[in-house]
Amino acid sequence: MDGCYRANWGYSEIRDEDQRKDEWPLFFMPLQYYCIDDCRRLSLHVLGILQPTISVTIQRSSMVRERVAEIEYFIERGRRHRPGDGFTLVELLVVIGIIAVLVGILLPSLQKVRQAALNTDCASQLRQLATACQMYLGEQHYYPDPLFVPALTGDVPSCISPALLNELSPYLRTPTLLGSESTTDLPKILVCPFRSQIELFQQPTSAFGFVYWITGYAYCARVNESSNIAGTVLNAGDIADGKGRHRGVLWADTLMYSTSGGNPIGYSFFHLSGGINFNPTFGTSNTYQPWTCQHRAWSDGSVDEVNSANVNLDSSRVTTSASYRLSIPGVFDYFYYF
Repeated sequence: MDGCYRANWGYSEIRDEDQRKDEWPLFFMPLQYYCIDDCRRLSLHVLGILQPTISVTIQRSSMVRERVAEIEYFIERGRRHRPGDGFTLVELLVVIGIIAVLVGILLPSLQKVRQAALNTDCASQLRQLATACQMYLGEQHYYPDPLFVPALTGDVPSCISPALLNELSPYLRTPTLLGSESTTDLPKILVCPFRSQIELFQQPTSAFGFVYWITGYAYCARVNESSNIAGTVLNAGDIADGKGRHRGVLWADTLMYSTSGGNPIGYSFFHLSGGINFNPTFGTSNTYQPWTCQHRAWSDGSVDEVNSANVNLDSSRVTTSASYRLSIPGVFDYFYYF
């Protein structure tokens, strides 16, 4: 019987291999494989398609071996990929570990990119503010007034008044401000992007009878005028005079050091990296270490970026490193860097 087969299927008996090749029962799937003995005897059970059990006696044949190999392949693949199978716990932990490593690698890079983007926005805004002052100078022949506080008999560069911003609004194309807006409601160009991330002093302040905001910017022009009794210019080359006769700083990021009664209050700045504990009363830090940089917008249209390599913020060097000092002896001292 070499090269032939016999199959019992229902009530019919098949003997002619060539005549009934297309009806070979092995093509029906799915199949439950039981055994193949030394005589190449295969028992198959057709699940859900054919009933009852089909017994096929197969003697050695190249075609049969190929068919058996195909069946074994499909059966094995069905075992490995059964519907409803999911990840094992080990596989899931491996995937989570890989994701955690990738996040750990990417987060510092993303933070640096974000810092760089905020720095670019800040420099651009200061340049626009300085350009608005230049346009104002071209029409009025002097720069706008800084906030002068009679009770202090001096100009306070870091306190930005509605009057100053409204004078520049035609050139900045910003709406007229009432003085009741919070810093989050002010036009974006008026507030330092780094300051916007710090939830301190967001509401306007009306100390000494004047309304002003802490926007993260300092208006530096005209602080060298004679009416500014409590103010002292420490580095005249950094100051933009009222008539615009020489190059000077018009706007800068807030960077200052304060004392009260001779005792240090701390540093005020908004360009920082990492966490920092601000004094909620004064908005100051005991250390300048988290400080990263300061932008300075000059009257010639340029914007400089300075960092700790360009300016010494040590409190022992404040009188030589700062540009402007607002002081009431025995009460307070504010040292501004720009």
